[in-house]
Amino acid sequence: MNAWGRTGAWMHGCQGAGWMCCCSFAADWAVEQRLMYSLRSISQFARWVRRIYVAVPAERKFVWLDEGRSRGPGLQLRVVRHEEFIPPGLHDKLPTQNRFMVASFINFIPELAEKFIYMPDGMFFGADVAASDFYSPDGSPRFGLASTVSGADTVLWPTATPFDWAVRETNKVLDGHWGMSGMRAMPMLQPYALTRGLFTDMHAFYRKAFESTAADRTGQSHLNVVPHFLALWSAKYLDKAVELSKTEIRSHMTIDLETSDGFTPDGAGDQDKLIDQQLRLVLATRPKSFALRLHVPSTKLVQVPASVKRVVLKTMFPRRASWEKNSGASYAPTLPPTDFPTSSPSFINKWTKAPDPFAPL
Repeated sequence: MNAWGRTGAWMHGCQGAGWMCCCSFAADWAVEQRLMYSLRSISQFARWVRRIYVAVPAERKFVWLDEGRSRGPGLQLRVVRHEEFIPPGLHDKLPTQNRFMVASFINFIPELAEKFIYMPDGMFFGADVAASDFYSPDGSPRFGLASTVSGADTVLWPTATPFDWAVRETNKVLDGHWGMSGMRAMPMLQPYALTRGLFTDMHAFYRKAFESTAADRTGQSHLNVVPHFLALWSAKYLDKAVELSKTEIRSHMTIDLETSDGFTPDGAGDQDKLIDQQLRLVLATRPKSFALRLHVPSTKLVQVPASVKRVVLKTMFPRRASWEKNSGASYAPTLPPTDFPTSSPSFINKWTKAPDPFAPL
């Protein structure tokens, strides 16, 4: 038995790659549509993927998902509840709002392949991808490093998010285990190539860090760690991971559809121009993967209305996946009116009514 009360005998019968897509915890339509289109992007552009696992709390339901149609020949989708893979000794911590705790145990998902891709909420494929984009010929994960750096002594502002604190704690844990110090580049926002073996090593290397993370139900503790960052940096130190080249990094994009530049209603035209450029960049360049950066911490936060985001995603991924219910009208609720007056009606109408020159044929 290992530290978490499970045996170390994995099921390696899966050929090809398993896929795990982690859903956000908020139960609103904006979250549901991001997940729905993220799954469409896998079906459309990662045709070598054989299984998709969507990890959600026990009470989470999706009105657009027909689980009965998700199991058949070819690509299969399975919704897994947290209780199915989080060790029994931690079930008293469920339900949890701590996504770091949930991600710490994804290697326990039943029948998950040895090599799998971890895809947090808000990530999508924009063009055809191959397994070789994520794994080297010897099976080592491939990942890119962002330009953003952080360290164990990074000073955080009062507006720092739980993720910011978790990154700093991750650096502290890495420094302590590997005897290093200084600033590290963070893994860029992309679908993360991982292996179950890496997570097994992590549970042994960083047991105290994982115990601290598992003890927090709120996700607000300053002692949480980012498990996939720990895994990738550990693999790099062990020469079991390969960095992407600068050219390859440019094929993965982070798109700021929400901005904290402090626009006011008087600056709505400037905001429209900035957002228009970002949306057109996604549609025109079709990157291999892109992440929608959401919930930017700022006292002057300005957000793009949900209707605009939805139109962009619908343009990128028009084809329904086999697991979606047939009638869109039966499960697509009316989008709420925007609460953000800085988004002008003319801009919204342009994206929701006018033909899109970048739409796929």
